[in-house]
Amino acid sequence: MFCHSFKPSNLLYSQDSIARRFQNGRLIGEVLDEIYVYESLSVQDLPKMEVHLIDFKFVSADNRRLWILKELEKLGHLKQVNVNITTKEMDRRKSARTNHIKIRGDGPGGWSAEGGVHLMQLARLVHQMIRRKKEKKESDNQKSLNCKDLKITVCKAYPCTLVLLVVPLISLYFQFAVSAGVPLAGSCTNTTNCTASTVNSECKGGTCQCKIAFYAQNKTCLAKVRIGGSCTNATNCTASTANTACKSGTCQCTVAYFPQNNTCVAKIALGSPCKGTNQCKDSKATCMGTCKCKDGFYKDSSTVCSPRIYPNKPCGTSTVKNDSCVDNAYCNGTICACGIGYTTTPTSCNSAVTMAVVEISTLIMCFMLAYLEVLK
Repeated sequence: MFCHSFKPSNLLYSQDSIARRFQNGRLIGEVLDEIYVYESLSVQDLPKMEVHLIDFKFVSADNRRLWILKELEKLGHLKQVNVNITTKEMDRRKSARTNHIKIRGDGPGGWSAEGGVHLMQLARLVHQMIRRKKEKKESDNQKSLNCKDLKITVCKAYPCTLVLLVVPLISLYFQFAVSAGVPLAGSCTNTTNCTASTVNSECKGGTCQCKIAFYAQNKTCLAKVRIGGSCTNATNCTASTANTACKSGTCQCTVAYFPQNNTCVAKIALGSPCKGTNQCKDSKATCMGTCKCKDGFYKDSSTVCSPRIYPNKPCGTSTVKNDSCVDNAYCNGTICACGIGYTTTPTSCNSAVTMAVVEISTLIMCFMLAYLEVLK
């Protein structure tokens, strides 16, 4: 074990939440007040923390003390702190590695719970003013008066008008701070801090964030929209479901995806199992247990559906021989040719028997027309 100096912000908590009191019953917020506001304690009065080196990260086993030190750093009262570094195994119950922590119960107590950083700074300033005045008057053996509203001791000879002015100012500041609330990403101790500023927000990990069903945009929390819901822009959709877009006022999967169980799943390649034609990636494919090319198309070497090749045209790049040619044609090595017993047309290969029947039918029709002319 050896000693080293760190910024508190560079140390990680080993738990996701902490109790609001130390084992001796003192509120952690009140200890913070005694160090920062009243200056009746110093950082050196706190037992030195033990920090573990785990996976190249420095993790504190003393989470309540670390919370106080991090708050003092935010207040500008502390830059670095000396800690004892150890490589011994940490208690298994302390498995978290995080910069944020939740205080169980009703918050830390003290000025930090009442109004946060700004109110603590104001309380410290007032206490310093009164302390200096008290020290000056002590030489005159003046009696002291306990000012319960400010939790501080003031001298009887201290001007009452100033005390009466300061107390309402602190109360007014507190009311303003609570009513104004904490904006998104700002530090908080409870959800009320956040909702006073932004509807549908909450205090999570010590910062104001949108609730899980909402997303942050322009300092507000907007509702996430599921597939099929009404939308005005793409962010409404993507905040809830990846690979979506706002089309015609509703959230839909983008062209390369299909909807399934409120998610957008990548469309299926040719030859892969499917349950519906809308699941096939190629627009010229249909689902027949697997995604297959529709009639009039074939699967070429680049695994897309291409139109079948007409007779006397160069063969396609199908991986299956003759698959690229129209029905009743084959690839003779370079071009598509009609098979034996079929006659060639510009776009197809027709049966020779069928063609003979057509020709005979045509001759009969011509003969009948001629006969009718004779009878006239």
